[in-house]
Formats: sequence, C-alpha cells, structure tokens
Amino acid sequence: MSLSHILLVVSLTDFLYRIHVDACDRNCADKPVFTPSRLVVKYGDPVAANCSVCENCLYLFGLETPLGEQNQNGTTISWKAPKMTEWDPAPSCYYTKKDSDDQCCSDLPITVYQPPDNVLIRFDGHTGPMFEGRYYTLQCEVQKVAPIENLIVTLYKGQTALDKQPYNGTYKKPVTKIYNLVITPREEDDGAQYWCEAKLELGPEGPQPPPVVISQKITASVHYKPRLQGSPHSQITIKAGSPLLLNCSAWGNPSPSYSWTLPSGSPHSSSSNVLTIDSVASANGGLYTCSVSNSRGTINVEFNVTVEEINIILIIVIVVVSVAVVAVCVLLYCRYYRTKRMGKYTLKDVFRLGRQHTAVPITEGLEKSPLSVLFAVVLSVSQQFPPTGSGTENLRTEGASTQQRELKHEHRSGHRLQRLGSHLCVRRRRCDQPVRRHAELVQNETPASYNIQARLERMADFQQRGDDLENSIAECKRLLEEARGRLKELEEGMNEGEEDEEREAELKKVQAEVRKLKKDEKMFEKMIEEHRREEKKLPWDVDTISKEGFSKSVLNIKPIQKEETQEEKVEKHKTFVEMYAKEIKHFGMLRRCDDSQKYLSDNPHLVCEETANCLVVFCIDFEIDEKHALMEQVAHQAIVMKFILDLAGTLAVDPRGCFRQFFSKIKTSYTKTAFDHELEMLKARVRSCAQIRMESAMKELEEEEKQKRLGPGGLDPLEVYESLPTHHLLLWRVNYSGHY
Repeated sequence: MSLSHILLVVSLTDFLYRIHVDACDRNCADKPVFTPSRLVVKYGDPVAANCSVCENCLYLFGLETPLGEQNQNGTTISWKAPKMTEWDPAPSCYYTKKDSDDQCCSDLPITVYQPPDNVLIRFDGHTGPMFEGRYYTLQCEVQKVAPIENLIVTLYKGQTALDKQPYNGTYKKPVTKIYNLVITPREEDDGAQYWCEAKLELGPEGPQPPPVVISQKITASVHYKPRLQGSPHSQITIKAGSPLLLNCSAWGNPSPSYSWTLPSGSPHSSSSNVLTIDSVASANGGLYTCSVSNSRGTINVEFNVTVEEINIILIIVIVVVSVAVVAVCVLLYCRYYRTKRMGKYTLKDVFRLGRQHTAVPITEGLEKSPLSVLFAVVLSVSQQFPPTGSGTENLRTEGASTQQRELKHEHRSGHRLQRLGSHLCVRRRRCDQPVRRHAELVQNETPASYNIQARLERMADFQQRGDDLENSIAECKRLLEEARGRLKELEEGMNEGEEDEEREAELKKVQAEVRKLKKDEKMFEKMIEEHRREEKKLPWDVDTISKEGFSKSVLNIKPIQKEETQEEKVEKHKTFVEMYAKEIKHFGMLRRCDDSQKYLSDNPHLVCEETANCLVVFCIDFEIDEKHALMEQVAHQAIVMKFILDLAGTLAVDPRGCFRQFFSKIKTSYTKTAFDHELEMLKARVRSCAQIRMESAMKELEEEEKQKRLGPGGLDPLEVYESLPTHHLLLWRVNYSGHY
C-alpha cells in the first residue's frame, strides 16, 4: 500500500468521525453522563473517567477518544489513559436509539495544562541605574505555558501589586508571552525589588492552590538629585566669640559632595556638610553659601550670619553689682547670727573659764520658786569663781561685769526652764524624763557651764536614737510585707478549696501577726514623730546650724550606675523606638559605609544598643513578610551597629566617639572577614526566629479553627471522621456522594 493510499484512509476516517460526531444530538433527554463531569489534567499525568447510560439505551453504546483504553461493564464504560499526550482530547460518549437512527451523545470537557517552564523579568532595552522621572518598560516573559486563557500575570514592586494582566486567547498548546508595564521611578524606589508572578486559574476542578511560578527579583538603583535633611535656618544671629556651626546635610544617589563659599566670595577648603568656626568675630558676618551636588543636580543653601558685639561695660557693671549684693547679704547674715543665734556671749568667754561649771539640779529647781532658782545659780557661780585679792582693778572690774552677765543669763534660763517644765508636766505627766533631759541640755549650754565634749556626746546619743527608730520601723515594714505575702497565699489556697485544720490555724496565726505588726508600725511612727518634735525644740548652736549643704566629687570618680530592671529596659527601648523609628529605618536602608558614617555623624543619638535591637526586630519582620532582600540589608546595618558597640566596650569609651574608627577598620581584610561571618550568623538566627514565630502562629490558627469545629461533647468532627474504619468511610461516601 502506497503512502497516498494511507493518507486517503486516514482522511476518510477523520471525515466519517466528524460526520458521526456532528450528527449526534447533545440536547437529548437521556444523554450519557460522564463521571466526573469535567477534568483538569496536567500534561503527561494519568487520566480516568466513567460514562453511564440508562438501561434502555444500550443499543450501539460506545465511547470515542483519541487515546487510552475502554472497559464496558453493563451501562458503564470506564476509560483511562496512563499518560495524557493530547492537548485537546475531547472524549465523546454516545448511543443510538432503537426506534430511530438518531444518536444521543455527551462530551467530556478536559483542560490539559502545563505550568510555565520559566518566568523572566527585565527592563526592556536598559541596564544599570535608572534616573528619577524617566520612563522605563518593565517586561515579564512567561515561557511555554498552557492553556494561555487561564493565565494571570501580576507584576510586583516589593509586596505591592503594580498590575494584573489576564490573557484573552484560545490556544490549547504551550505558548510564550511577554507582558509589559511602563513605570516612572522615584526617589523612594531606590533599592526596591521588582518581580512577577504567573498563576494558572483552573477553577475548582483544578489543583489547589493554583500552580504559581515566580520570577527572580531585580533590584532597582535610582539616581536622584540631592535632598536637604530638615530645613536649615537661613537667618542666624550669634554673639561675638561664640562658636559658629553651619549644617547643610543632604542625601542623594550618588552621594552628594559639598562646597562652601565665604562672605568674601572665596571658596572654603572644607568639603564636609558642616562648616565650623571656633570663635566668630565681626569680620565673619555675611552670606555663606553651601553647594550640594551630584551627577543629577545641584542645590544651594544660603546662611545669613549676623555677629553681635559683646558690651564689655555692661558685663562689668553687672559683676560689680552682684558682688556688692552678695557682700551686703553676708554682712547682714553675720550680724543677725551673732545677735540672734549665739546669745550675749562670745567663745573667748567660754575658753577663759578655768574649770567645768557644776550644773544646777533642774528637777529640784522646777519644784521651787523662781527666787530659789536664782539663789542656787548665784551660789553655784560664787563657789566656782571666788573673789581674789590679786590683780589690777581692770581685771576685777572685768570679772565682776562677766559674773553679772552670767548671773543674768542663768536667771533668765531658770525662769524659762521652770515655765517649760510646768507646761509639759501639766500637758502630759509621763514626759518627766524628756523634760528633765531637755532642761539639762539647755542649762548646760549656757556660758556659765559650757561643756563641749558632753554636748557632743548628747548630740550623738540623740542622733543614734533617731537612727535606731528609723531602722526599727524599716524592719517592721519588711516583716509586715512578708506576713501580708504569706496571708495572701493562704487566702488564695482557701479560695481554691484547699481547706484543712492546719491551714486554718496557720491563717489565723498569720492574721494575728499582721495585726500586731500594724500596731507596732503605728507605735514606731508615733515615736519618730515625737523624736522630730523634740529635735525642733533643741537650741541652735554652731554644730546644729552648720550642716553640710551638698557634697560633690567630679575628678577621677566614676558615677555609680544603678542596674536597670527588665521592665525598665523594655520601657526604655519602647520609648526610644517610638521617638526615632523613622531615623532608625532610614539608617537600616543605607548601603554604603560612607553614607552610614555621615548619617551617624548627623544623628549621634542613634549609636546605642536600642538601635541595634530595633534593627534586629525589623529583620525578623521582613523575613516573616518574605522580604528577604530587605532583611539582608537591615541585617548588614545591625551588624555594623553591633561592631561599633563592641569596639566601644573594648576601648571603654562612649560608642558615639568611636564609630569613625570602626568605619576605617572595616576596610581591612581581617575585619571584613569577621564582619561577614557575624552577618551570616545573624541571618541564620533571624531565619530561625522567623520560622519559629510563623510555626507558632500556624499552631494558634489551627487551634482556633479546631475550637470553632468542636461539636457536642467537645468532639472534633474532622478527627472523628478520620478515626472511622475503612468500611464505614466507604458507606458514608456511597450515601452522600453516590459513587465510590
């Protein structure tokens, strides 16, 4: 048989098949039924379906398909193919009616799909950095995908969908398509990642979730002209002799350069963003111009500086007046102190006394009349200073006048003590001892019986008694807190149902202890209050009014730093992040070491441990959001901050003063190797932490779904269904699905 005969037979067969198919009635009442009614099959996978007809429809019953094998069993034909090799198979099941030659048939719709072999993204006709404000075409190429009518392509910038493009076509076989999107990059697009996603939406019969292929990510580099940081003050007024600092910090891509023009019109040698003059003079006033430029443009910032001369005469007048006022205040205070606080005697009178004076017994004096007190004082003084016949008249006159002053002072002291003792004893009978002690203290501090050593000992005893009371009330409060804690634990145990005789007895014992400690606390507070009132009644002298105002040491003394609690650290970190979140995020996005160094120079408050911790948190958030490139970028800056803090700890200096040393050392090969090693370790830890957080979130979500599914008795329907035996599952499927 020749080749022409073979082609003729094939053509005739196809012609007869088409005539047969076209003659079928697809709207008949008892048309064949396919199970399932629709198939979605991946190219190359096995496929199977069943065709069923009614009992009276077995006359000329069959199935037409270009591949696979058939097996008829009664009213059902089973069809299966081990491998789908056709893109449009279209199986047809038919039968012929007995009373006529009409045929009734049904078609099985089959969608044969193939995910894309590859998805590519690129900028059409452009490589390298892009310029702000220009138009660029972003292309997404999807290679060998079928069917094209079910394909949806979405282009992304980061996690933001830029465009979603379906395709209207009827191609069954794999094809390659290119999707275009015109974009205009801006400053905030610098470092953004572009990618595209190809998804096959095949309906509920298709695979779930739908097949998705993602392209690689390309990072955009956008060049833009410089932008100023903040709004610099164009009008500056400064005093002569003060330091002048002009700041025109800016950012841009590429990094901008700086040049300064002085008021005289000549350029300045500084190429930094800050111009500093240690001490300004009138000649330094005028218009300063800062030019910030890169390959994309130039901006100029002008500073109009006005220098004010210092009025030397006014300063001298103010200093002289201040010194005069201080001198007058000191003089008035000295006169007031001598006349009102130190009494009618001087220290030379005290030290001229030959021996100690004998104190007048106050307890007896209070019970006698003022006349008897005066007699006792005169007798005591006459015994201690007997008249002598030797010496000049001047000495006798001076001794007599001195004794007269002492007698008058003793007389006034006796009256004052008698009134004080009578008043206190009438008010409170139990205060005899404090009144007696206070009276002796006042009496012994008069010039006639001045005893410095005894007075100092009494002051020390009085102070020690106050310290003992403070220590006692502190210990009482500590014991009271412990007892309250035990009482709270016992009460909680009683509320939870743990009741027994021993616990009730212990509870009563602790309650009694708490009441006793409260009573003791009130008693100590009352004693301390009495001690303070007694202290206020003490007379003023050189030692009581001369107390240390303040004490401060500055040189060679390291301040004692209180260790912060965990709650204080958390609150400090939270406050810092709320204040500087924007600056920290900007620092985390910097790529070049020079940019990072300049930014830290302008924001030295960011050189701290809180910034490093915040950057690590950003890394974990980006990893959870699958922003891997941003995570790696921020992790790089986190390691930069960690190395700066470690260097500061090694040198024992403030981190804000050593970050420039780090940026100079990072250029060496040894430091760069250690830096890369730490960076990889941080990335691994961030990925692990993000995985743990996602797993924890998934477990919580599954637990919430399980709680929602719980039925009567707390049973999970899904777990009950999965625990059923095999024959029960088969019966359930037959009853509710109609087939195995």
